[in-house]
Amino acid sequence: MYNMAQQRVRVIEIDITPSMQHNAIDLSNHNGSDIVSAYGKTVVFDYLQDIKLEPEYDRNYDIKISGNTIGIKTQERTVSPRPYNDYTLPMYDNTYPPSVFVFVSLLSNGSTGDRRFSKAWVLGMIAYESLTKSFKLWKKGEVDHVNGWKASTDCYKVYIRDLEPMI
Repeated sequence: MYNMAQQRVRVIEIDITPSMQHNAIDLSNHNGSDIVSAYGKTVVFDYLQDIKLEPEYDRNYDIKISGNTIGIKTQERTVSPRPYNDYTLPMYDNTYPPSVFVFVSLLSNGSTGDRRFSKAWVLGMIAYESLTKSFKLWKKGEVDHVNGWKASTDCYKVYIRDLEPMI
């Protein structure tokens, strides 16, 4: 297994509980979120409650806490995350961006069932202001010549190693 600590990345590893499964499936069924997003929201919500903060779900953002808005970006994986993995943040709707983005990876068994996730990693966060000042805005059609990735829409690309640790 790749040691994230060697890369100075502090991730929070969380086992998916039956309660989390139930809450994520319920959230997906009631608000139309895809199941991956619903698990990401559930994991972060539960984590924030566990550290004695008082998050609330928000219809315009994923979560709100003390007036700050949080957008949760979640990816499904069949292996543990690596510091060089990236996330893209499409800019098609940034009229009212969240204050902070939080990034989550879910470990999947490779099936398509709603209970396919066994573990989650809360990888870190980045403030929207920091994102727009410190990272390149990739324009639709632009190609990253390092790995051949092509932007399908205007977006920012963030590597796990560049995230700030969660609280």
